[in-house]
Amino acid sequence: MHIISNPGIGIIQKNESEHRRKEIEVCVKKATEYIEKEQFGSWGICYTYETWFNIEGLVAAGKSYNNSTSIRKACEFLLSKQLRTGGWGESHLSSINKVYTNLDGEKSNLVNTSWAMLGLMKAGQVSLEFKQ
Repeated sequence: MHIISNPGIGIIQKNESEHRRKEIEVCVKKATEYIEKEQFGSWGICYTYETWFNIEGLVAAGKSYNNSTSIRKACEFLLSKQLRTGGWGESHLSSINKVYTNLDGEKSNLVNTSWAMLGLMKAGQVSLEFKQ
C-alpha cells in the first residue's frame, strides 16, 4: 500500500513535464480509487500510521476533507481512537491481531500521537474538537 499511497504521487503529478502526462494522470487516478475502495475506517496494519500516510496520498492526489468521504472517515477514525489524555497510543498488537489495539493501560505515546496529528493537520482538521 505504501507505494500507491505515498505522497510521491503528488510530486509526480505536479511535475511540469509533459513526458507521459496521460499515463501519470491515469496512474494517480487508479491509485486514488484503490485507496478509497480499500478503506474500512483505516487502512492496513499499524492503523494510525497507515491512516496518516493515506491521507497524505489522497491530499497529494487533489482530495480534501471537503471533497473526499474517505478523508472524512479517516479523520473520524483517528478522532475515535484519541485517548482521554488527548494523545494516541496504538500497540504493536494491532499488527498481530489485525484490529486496532491500544497500549496497555490506555497510555499514549509520542509516535502515535504525532502520526494522528500529522494526518489531521494534512486533512486541515486541526480545529476539530479534541478531547481535553
